[in-house]
Order: sequence, then structure tokens, then C-alpha cells
Amino acid sequence: MIAQGVVDQLVQIFIDTNVKTRENRAAQTTTFLKEQVDAAREKLTQQEQRVHEFKAQYAGQLPEQQQGNSVAANELQTQLQNTQNSLDRVKQQRAALEASLAGTLMRRRSERAVLLGRFHSEAPGCAQEGAGDRHD
Repeated sequence: MIAQGVVDQLVQIFIDTNVKTRENRAAQTTTFLKEQVDAAREKLTQQEQRVHEFKAQYAGQLPEQQQGNSVAANELQTQLQNTQNSLDRVKQQRAALEASLAGTLMRRRSERAVLLGRFHSEAPGCAQEGAGDRHD
């Protein structure tokens, strides 16, 4: 029975030692993995910062922004066309107004000439006095 007690104690010591060794290895593994995760997280943060800086530096030039750039370019093209159309309409209105003004001016000059002619024929003495007052 003593031999069995010694064997039981040796087995228990072996088991306890084995358990402690496994606990130590598990703790070391956990510490190692935590350090690796922290290092990987830090590296990921640095890479994300680099990507952010790259995107900021090349904003509007990246392939993922091509569709947005295309839409913006189309909108600007439409705005340019609308502005050109408005400018053309304003030019046409200006030309029409200038033509109307020229016609009105010609009529006014003609009417003035007619009125001056009547005035000279009806009041020949006043014509000499008004000759210096001619305003076009």
C-alpha cells in the first residue's frame, strides 16, 4: 500500500506540474497573441492613415471617384451649354433693341426735320435765330 501511495503522490505531482506547465504556456501564448494583435492593430492604423493621406493627396483622381467625376463633368457641361444659350438669347435681344433704337432714332430725326421744315416755312424770321441751336 505504501508503494501505491508513493505512486499516487508521484502521479499527482506529475499532474500538478503538467497543469502548471500548461497554464504557464497558455499564459505565455495569450501574452504573445495579445502582443501580436496589438502590433497588427498598430500597423493597420498606420496603413489606414497612409491610405487616408493618399486619398487626400489624389482626391478626384482615383478610379473609385471616376463615376462621380463623370457626373460632375456632365453637370458642368450642361451648365456651360445653358449659359451659352442664355448668352446667345441676350445677344439676340441686344441686337433687336439696338435695331429698334436705331429705327426710333431715325424716325425722331425725320420727325424733327419735318417739324423744323414746317417751323422754318411758317416763321421765316425765327429760322435765322434757331439755326445755331441745332441739336442732333
